[in-house]
Amino acid sequence: MGFARFFPQKDTWITNATENNIPLTASNYGSDPVLTVFSRKDEIVSGSIELSRILIKFPITELSGKIFNDLTIPSSSVTYKLKMFNMRHGNTVPTSYDLHAYPITRDWDEGTGTALPNLDFGFASWLSASSVQTWTTAGSDFTASMSASQHFDRGSEDFEIDVTRIVNEWLTGTTVSSNGFLIKFGTTEEANSTNYFLKAFHGRESKFIEKLPFLEARWDSTGIKDNRKNFAFNQQNKLYMYNFIRGELTNVSEPVLVKVTDSVVSRRRKVFSNIYSFIGRNWYL
Repeated sequence: MGFARFFPQKDTWITNATENNIPLTASNYGSDPVLTVFSRKDEIVSGSIELSRILIKFPITELSGKIFNDLTIPSSSVTYKLKMFNMRHGNTVPTSYDLHAYPITRDWDEGTGTALPNLDFGFASWLSASSVQTWTTAGSDFTASMSASQHFDRGSEDFEIDVTRIVNEWLTGTTVSSNGFLIKFGTTEEANSTNYFLKAFHGRESKFIEKLPFLEARWDSTGIKDNRKNFAFNQQNKLYMYNFIRGELTNVSEPVLVKVTDSVVSRRRKVFSNIYSFIGRNWYL
C-alpha cells in the first residue's frame, strides 16, 4: 500500500454563539490549537440555537504536482481520507451524532484569533470569509449535495472519512474549487432540541504533532508483481523489493541481504546485492 500525507495550510472554527453577553459571530479563532463543533439549544433564550463549525484547507496544488509532475502518486485508483484526532477535554461530550464534511465554495482567511479570553474580531468568522467578502449564507458557503460523513456512537472517536469524490472534483476543477472542507453536525443535530455540547479536535497549531489533522492519499503500490509465493526450481523467477519512506519510493544505500529458502529440502541460498542491481533482476534458483 502506498500513501502520501498532506497537512493543513490553514484551519479555524467559527460560531454564532454568545459568551458573557458578547456575540461571537464576528470572532476569529485561526490561531487556536483546538477545533470545535457544538450545537447548543435554548442557552440564550427559548428556541435559540448556537452552532460551531470547522474550516480546514489542504494543499491541493501540492497534491496535484505529485500526481501530474513528480508522478509519485498515481493519477487514478487513489483513495483520499481525511483524518482528525479527537481532543480530550473536561466538558460534556456529545454522543450518538453524525459529523459531515462539505466542500467550501468560497476562499477564506485563517486569521490569528484564539478562544476566550483573547477574543479576536477578525476573519474568517461566522459572518465573513475575509475582510472583503461576507458569506452568502452566514456560517460559510458550501456544496450541500456533495459530502462525506461519519457516525459517532460514544462521541470521543477520531474523525476518519473517505473524501475521494470531493478531492477528485478539486483536482479536475469540474464542479468546485479547492477551498477546503467545512466540518459540521448534520442538519438533524443542528436543528433538533438535543444539546451536543462540545466535540473537539486537534488543529494544525496543536503541540501534539502526532495528532495533527491530515489528508491522506492511498493506493495499491505493488506495481509489478513478483513470484515470491510461487517460485519454481530451475526456472526464471522474479523477486522485487520496494522501499517506501513516508509514501515515496526511496533508494537504499546499504547492501540488502536476501534469504531464499526451499521449504521442501531446507536448501538455503544467500544473495548479497544493493538496491540498484536487485530491483528488476531475474534470479535462477
